[in-house]
Amino acid sequence: MDKNFEIEYESLLENPAMRVPICLCLDVSGSMSYNGKIDALNQGIKEFIDILYEDEIARDAAELCIITVGNSAPELISNFSSIDKLRLDKRIGNFTAKGVTPLGHAVQMAIRHLNERKELYKETDTDYYQPWLVIMSDGAPTDDEEVEKTISITQKMIEDRKLYSLSILIGEYAEGAELLGKYASSSKACRIQEINMREFFRWLSSSVSKISKSTPGSNQDPFSDMYDSGIFLK
Repeated sequence: MDKNFEIEYESLLENPAMRVPICLCLDVSGSMSYNGKIDALNQGIKEFIDILYEDEIARDAAELCIITVGNSAPELISNFSSIDKLRLDKRIGNFTAKGVTPLGHAVQMAIRHLNERKELYKETDTDYYQPWLVIMSDGAPTDDEEVEKTISITQKMIEDRKLYSLSILIGEYAEGAELLGKYASSSKACRIQEINMREFFRWLSSSVSKISKSTPGSNQDPFSDMYDSGIFLK
């Protein structure tokens, strides 16, 4: 048995909490270097993890798969790591902006690791809430062919109630809303201004907290109150 797999296996057995698996695909392409976007992203993701750490139930429930979308290929930063582990990872909150936006490949990676995680949950008899996919980008992706493939897969998972998906477009005038919207459960990309990125992560942590305390099987939509937060542009 692979050592990392063995550690994850034992971790699931030791912590019986019902899991909230969350995939974050975060744009770190070159355009994120403008208007303070990469700094806001770094501050936001660190605060997101810190807030979850302070919530005992959410801390035990949340598992994050973090994939950065930049350079020439996506990078797997964490593969459904615990909040405890992520607080010690020095890469979190220290992302740099460069390269293009291979979003299709990133979503493909996210789905693959999500399916692997679900298999591990089954092997360890670990219950879990419906998984989340959160995509954050400030523009259109650069790998159109892979985007079309993964949109079809994502839409099927949403229809089958195997995934909640949220697409966030950073910037009031950023392009790519129609394409990013095809990934979302609501079929719409939600816009936020650059200055509201930290507030978005606070809202997201609150959503994780609520779901981790909800009744299993209730199929509560984690994003139903998003426009009540006041941080999204309508």
